[in-house]
Amino acid sequence: DETMNITEYQWDFGDNESESTTVSEVVHTYDSVGTYDLEVTLKTQGDSFSKIFQITVDSAQSITSQILEAKTANFESLDEKIKT
Repeated sequence: DETMNITEYQWDFGDNESESTTVSEVVHTYDSVGTYDLEVTLKTQGDSFSKIFQITVDSAQSITSQILEAKTANFESLDEKIKT
C-alpha cells in the first residue's frame, strides 16, 4: 500500500489571495460576500493534484435572518399543533 507524502498545500482562495502551508487546514477571511472558487493543490515529491471547491460567502445579517425565519416557522408550526 503506497502512502502519499504531501509536502505542500497551495490554497488559491479565488479573491486574489493565496497561501502555501504544510498542513491540511487554513483559515481565510473573505472581504466581500459572493461566490468564490477555492482551488487546493496538494504537492508531493514528484506530482501535484488539484481540486476546485465553490465557496459561498454570505453576510452575517443574511445568515441571522435565515436562522430567525426558520425558527419563526418552527414556532408557528408548533403553535398550530397546540391549537388543534
